[in-house]
Amino acid sequence: MKDCLLILIVDQELEDTIVDLLLTRAEISTFTQQEVRSFSRDHANFSVVEQVTGRQRRLMFQVRTSEHTAGGLLRDLRRDLPGAEIESWLMPLLKTDTSE
Repeated sequence: MKDCLLILIVDQELEDTIVDLLLTRAEISTFTQQEVRSFSRDHANFSVVEQVTGRQRRLMFQVRTSEHTAGGLLRDLRRDLPGAEIESWLMPLLKTDTSE
């Protein structure tokens, strides 16, 4: 299986749910999470303040995993969190170096 980087952009309210889900997956050893600003021309789900500023505060999770595991995780997220706004990107990893 090829390694890939799964990036999830989610609402801040989903932080604990996503962390718990990732921690329970035996095939995922580590991941990172950080606060990001999401910009969009589509303001349908923005609050009034977000509409004025043009951005939302969101969380980004980065998960190094296999393509197979990423696919299963995305299926589980769609099933377990119907209607949740989860943006995902899957990118191949060309080279990894975990040595120090």
